[in-house]
Amino acid sequence: MSKKYLSAYNYNIETKEIPHWDPWKIQNNSNILVEICPNHYFILGPKIGEKRYIWLFKIVSSNNELYIISLKTNNDNPCIEIVIKRATNIGYIKSINKSDEYDGNSLMNWILQIFHAFNVKSCILTDEPYKNITAYISPIFITLLRGKRTYYEKYGFKSDNGRTSKLKNLHNELLKITWDDFKDIQSIYMNRIRDKYGFVYQNFPYLIFQEFNESDCKIFYDFISDVILNKYPGHNQLREIQTLISKSIWEKKLI
Repeated sequence: MSKKYLSAYNYNIETKEIPHWDPWKIQNNSNILVEICPNHYFILGPKIGEKRYIWLFKIVSSNNELYIISLKTNNDNPCIEIVIKRATNIGYIKSINKSDEYDGNSLMNWILQIFHAFNVKSCILTDEPYKNITAYISPIFITLLRGKRTYYEKYGFKSDNGRTSKLKNLHNELLKITWDDFKDIQSIYMNRIRDKYGFVYQNFPYLIFQEFNESDCKIFYDFISDVILNKYPGHNQLREIQTLISKSIWEKKLI
């Protein structure tokens, strides 16, 4: 590489002069992938408030598959790793890891836009790409416990109806568990979450997850781990939910 580049730049009047590709614009002679060095390209990311970034990606074609991997990493894992299979025109999301610049939502929007720009007809993911976002507790798991649409459904991904129905039935079983079922259990993590939220949810502990937020997520993760490890009420349902989610394949039609 004749010039040494960083893996990410704040997009401004100076850095916009770095040759880069904007996946939100129609490709033409002035908006194409420009090789910075062999197999390395800058791609413009989404706008977050007034800020925007360009990241350096390694893009390699092998066996009729296009690999797009960010040099930007989190704990040595690529923040973005996707594969486009040219024979089927299907994209696969292999890895999503939040960074200082972009959270998981922004990265997902960025990936979907890259797929759109490459005319990918559908994309597929499993729960694996998100394992580093929430300390190995799946976003779909948390969203399900909150009684809302799953994390992937928010982006238009769909799983098979049978599995989705099983997940909802297991969640309904959790909601029938009461604090009385925990009355003979002494647990630091249970006491912490009950002391903070129990005055609102006085009867059913798993309704507490409606209060989940990223800034206070540890108290919820600790409670889940405690229930599963010590086989407290609800552990069977939580384990089965984890298993179903880990085996789920989610697909989104793009064309």
